[in-house]
Amino acid sequence: MSWAIGWRLRARRKRWGVLQLASAVWGVAFCLFALCASHWHYGYERENLDFARAYVSRTLCRDAAGMLYPRSRAGVLDVLQYGPSALIEFCLRGTAWERDASSFLFLFVHQFTAAWIVTTLFVVAWLLYRRPGPALATALLAAVGTVLWPYSKFGMENQQTLWTTAALAAFLYYLNAPRARRAALFGAALGCLILTKITGVLIAAALGIAALVVLWRERRSTGCRVPFAHVAITVIVVASAFVLLLSTNVWRYGNPLFRRYSCGDAYDSLLAVPLRVGALLFSPNKSLFLYSPVLLLTLPFWRVFFVRFPRLIPLAVAFGLLTVFQLSLNTWVDERWWFSRLHFLIPFLALPLGLWWESYHRGSSVFRFVSNWVVIAAVLIQLLGVSVNYTALTFVVHPSPQLTLENLVWNPQFNHIRFNVYALTSWWEKERGGRSLPFIVYHHYLPAAPPPGSPSRFSVFDMRGWDELDFWLLQAWRRPETEFGRPVARTLIGVLGVGLLASALRLMRLMRYARSVGIDAAAAERGAVAEDSAKRPWRRKWRVLRTVRGKA
Repeated sequence: MSWAIGWRLRARRKRWGVLQLASAVWGVAFCLFALCASHWHYGYERENLDFARAYVSRTLCRDAAGMLYPRSRAGVLDVLQYGPSALIEFCLRGTAWERDASSFLFLFVHQFTAAWIVTTLFVVAWLLYRRPGPALATALLAAVGTVLWPYSKFGMENQQTLWTTAALAAFLYYLNAPRARRAALFGAALGCLILTKITGVLIAAALGIAALVVLWRERRSTGCRVPFAHVAITVIVVASAFVLLLSTNVWRYGNPLFRRYSCGDAYDSLLAVPLRVGALLFSPNKSLFLYSPVLLLTLPFWRVFFVRFPRLIPLAVAFGLLTVFQLSLNTWVDERWWFSRLHFLIPFLALPLGLWWESYHRGSSVFRFVSNWVVIAAVLIQLLGVSVNYTALTFVVHPSPQLTLENLVWNPQFNHIRFNVYALTSWWEKERGGRSLPFIVYHHYLPAAPPPGSPSRFSVFDMRGWDELDFWLLQAWRRPETEFGRPVARTLIGVLGVGLLASALRLMRLMRYARSVGIDAAAAERGAVAEDSAKRPWRRKWRVLRTVRGKA
């Protein structure tokens, strides 16, 4: 009996250490993202914000088609994330803080969600690697070296990415020790995914099928069946979320079958998918490795990753099929930073960073040198991404006929990174001399130079005021628009800066503690069972039966 008490104490200590680490990761991510917050809302996010405000103030109405106005194309959870801020804003109406509330209350909605994405990714990495170093490296490098950082202020896809990552974490948690409450947790994550944007239904279906394939393979290899109660609980939770989706569709759109008002999405062609995959990987404007350079570090480790974690192979196939589906649509690419519709892939693609971290210290000096520079370049690119409004390029070039889909993908003159460098240079010149610099697009952008003596053709676009730093707290401090804008901005910058430093120091302090308790719980359990079964052989059979029946 002493071994059981000791193992439970060690497991409890380990869980507490993981929770402490996760809270520190959330603090670092949230404070970093919040310092770069923007007050701009476009597209889906503006619709969600207007819908939440109208619902709280009871100003929703129906048009002739029976749809609620103002309309929102996103899911229920995408709208609900604005609910608390909209309610506080409504309560402050008529007070001296009303205008400041409108400026500051909605600043950190996306940052809150993005911080949870990073934290959930840390949990997934911990469930895989069972060590603090690889788990922290995966989460923190994904936070500062991929598009997760810029999209923490853009919004658009954060809810879908959060619940996709949460479903992956819940499924791995269930596989470690199959229990009814863990099956319910997996079903809840899939249900929340269904309640995001319409593509969340497809992602949830793909993850559910992949989970069934994993469980079927586990049954063939181990002979252990999944308890029917676990499957039933998951199905009931997911079905409840689907019924809720249909009900809210009837309320919002007057039709349960996803017939929201047109947003331009339509099937295009599967024949174009290979070219679009090439654009996803190698194009000068939309390459995955250009906007998330730390993913270059994962390339040598994917084979080892799937050998070490074969359970994730069906999930990888599901994500691959979802990517093909997204690339087969006519809206496969847009004017945003990278491919916004494939944002949900980033946490999964970052998982092999744990293997890179394990190889870093025992790698050669050349390997470490290249890795260091890749990480530095990744951080600098994300800083460029958060420094300028992501719609600035479109507003500066519009309505030029050069603003085409082909140019947005393949013409390096329309690269977002290049434009942001131009915008920051123009901002610096404007701060020094009061004059903006134009954005210049050269027509001869291919490697072949124009013939000697031929005139150089180029277009000049005025910045139209878009050459500004998109850090709202800094703007409110320097040029406040309201009476309390400057003190509120100064206070928030101080609190977030201190919070970032405190969370980072706490994370470093917890690392030493986590190493002391970061044991493999499964290995400890196997050792405890083996030690006890040597004395009481019948207990091993009893424990196996309880595990199979879902009672352990």
